[in-house]
Amino acid sequence: MGIRRTLTLAAALPLAVAGAVPAVADNVLDNAVSASVIDTGKVSTIVYRLSQTADDGEKGCNASPASPATVTLKAFAADGTTPTTGLTFSPTSFTFTDCGPASDASVTVTGNRAGSYVVKVGVVDSGPGSYTTAQADVALRVDDPNQAPTVTVTGVQQDREYVLGSVPQPGCSVTDDQAVTTQPTPTVVPSPFDALGAHTATCSYTDAGGKSGSASTSYTVVRPPNNAPTVAVTGVEQGGTYLAATPPVVGCDADDPDGPVADPSPTFSGVLNERGIGERTATCTVTDDRGATASDSRTYRLINTAPTVVVTGPSDASYVNGTQPADSAFGCAVADPDEPGLPSGAPTVSRDALSRGLGTVTVTCSVTDADGAGARAQHSYAITNSAPSVAVTGVGAAAYEIGSEPTVGCAVTDREDGDRTAAAEVARGALVHGLGTVTVTCDARDADGAVAEQARTTYQVVDTGAPSITGERTTPANEHGWDNGPVVVRFTCDDEGGSGIATCAPATATVTAQGEGQSVTGTATDHAGNTAQATVSGISIDTSAPVLDVVGGPAAGATYAFGQVPAAPTCRASDGLSGLDGACEVSGGGTAIGTHTWTVSARDRAGNVATRSLTYTVVPWTATGFTSPVDMGGVLNTVKGGSTVPLKFELFAGGVELTSTSAVASFRTAVVSCASVATDRADEVEVTTTGGTALRYDATGGQFVQNWQTPRTAGVCYRATMTAADGVTSRTAYFRTR
Repeated sequence: MGIRRTLTLAAALPLAVAGAVPAVADNVLDNAVSASVIDTGKVSTIVYRLSQTADDGEKGCNASPASPATVTLKAFAADGTTPTTGLTFSPTSFTFTDCGPASDASVTVTGNRAGSYVVKVGVVDSGPGSYTTAQADVALRVDDPNQAPTVTVTGVQQDREYVLGSVPQPGCSVTDDQAVTTQPTPTVVPSPFDALGAHTATCSYTDAGGKSGSASTSYTVVRPPNNAPTVAVTGVEQGGTYLAATPPVVGCDADDPDGPVADPSPTFSGVLNERGIGERTATCTVTDDRGATASDSRTYRLINTAPTVVVTGPSDASYVNGTQPADSAFGCAVADPDEPGLPSGAPTVSRDALSRGLGTVTVTCSVTDADGAGARAQHSYAITNSAPSVAVTGVGAAAYEIGSEPTVGCAVTDREDGDRTAAAEVARGALVHGLGTVTVTCDARDADGAVAEQARTTYQVVDTGAPSITGERTTPANEHGWDNGPVVVRFTCDDEGGSGIATCAPATATVTAQGEGQSVTGTATDHAGNTAQATVSGISIDTSAPVLDVVGGPAAGATYAFGQVPAAPTCRASDGLSGLDGACEVSGGGTAIGTHTWTVSARDRAGNVATRSLTYTVVPWTATGFTSPVDMGGVLNTVKGGSTVPLKFELFAGGVELTSTSAVASFRTAVVSCASVATDRADEVEVTTTGGTALRYDATGGQFVQNWQTPRTAGVCYRATMTAADGVTSRTAYFRTR
């Protein structure tokens, strides 16, 4: 029958039939359940007993054969109010005609689907007695024992490639806590499973309990690797030469390691003349049944008879230097029986053998016919030896700007050794700072020792150009063009290519005065007396920080209760020279418990910064309570399980009492070890209450009230804690149920 428990109610809910007069409850309906947790399709047994009491003024058991009590069973969801068909009963109702064990009624409950349920009873009796039923409620849970099947695809692997003709057969494997009578057949898309391309094999299975599982595996079927064929041109060699009268026989030799392949016929490119002479290219190309291609090409020539050529013109063996014939006096005469109109072309004249214009000159005639056959003829003559002449080049008797003097040199004319240039001798000893008279002389001697008459020229070097001067700050101004300290200006002078710098003043200058748009000027003077000036302007200096005021906010050094901190301060700033670089800024502060600092700052456009700060403290709230009937100070309050205990307390922000429930952040209870609480200071809670458990503020009592409904389990110790919205202030009391 299971474990029986006696059920009692604090208040009864009497049931009556039409025409009957309800009375004070006189009988209690007890129950016992064989199993509070069953699987779907399984059963549990509930035994109900009618127990006699004497609370309604009726003597004896209210149920009798003359006035039977009919009990009806109903199933509800876990909330106890929503009807459900998750349970069925056999029987669905029964009748008591007496009280006590002899009248026990047994009901079989079947779990139809998984869930948590409450079984309630109703009683109908035509007699004057009444019945309490609330504690006859039974809580049952129905579990579904069936697990979904595990499905896997066998034979093929995910993302695997298989060679065509070697693809394993896909299959399905199912494991389940219920019997698997037949393994499913996979669905392969596309079909057939071993065709070329990508496939997906899918297995699905639903067991007898309605649970389903599935799995999919994707794989690819590919062709086996292909070896490319080879091919070679036969009958000719690359770059070979063959007579056009007996041309070679050209063919192709092909091979394929994967199987037989036919020898292709060669193709030819290149143009032959009407006599079959010229350059040809033979090409062999082969393609196997998988589309792999190989190719080979060889180029060769078909030739004919070579032409003849002679040199025409002067035929003397030697000439005095200066009397030798012009190159245009020579020509070429060509004869070619295969090409009567073959052009002769112009001869080439080589003087590679000459030294200083003396030696042997070679005239060469070369010809190549249209078929590539060639011939060559040569005629050579000797040139025999006279003193050189020399002149100064680049300058004349004039004045030249220093740094822009022309390049001087010597031009030597020598018929035997050839015209050439030589370095001139330049005398600059009379120059001062590069200015004055320069003398240039040139001398020459040929390879045979003949000397030329000396050439001489003088010119003047002058400086009419001004020097250069640049000024710059040693450190740049900030992005607004201002400095907050002295500015050093450095001047750099140069007279590049000129007579040089005589003075450069000042070398440096330091500006220390405050002001906007200041400037410094420097002067450069060269050795010719030319001058130049440079001015560095736009120097703006501001060394004074802005004027800064703090407006509003907490008072420096003040203390505030949490939630009563004044609003953040603002600031006011001004700067009479460079001006403010943006508005003044306020940072820091805070409303959390602890010490905080507001900082205000302002920066001017020169980078000067002014800063002020104020520090204040935020303190937590204070709380009193819990007050009677709860005892504090570690006392263990004893209370009847299921009763409601009023937790009364007050909250203060400084000297201000808080009355809004938003001032309370949380109310939490937790089970604690009774041994950890001093049991020698236990105290019975004198007052309990009923009603709502929501937090409220009692304006009459001037305090917060949190009604805590204690758990019904006896002998358990609890810690009840209220935490205020400041996150720090809290009150804790300890309780034990009985």
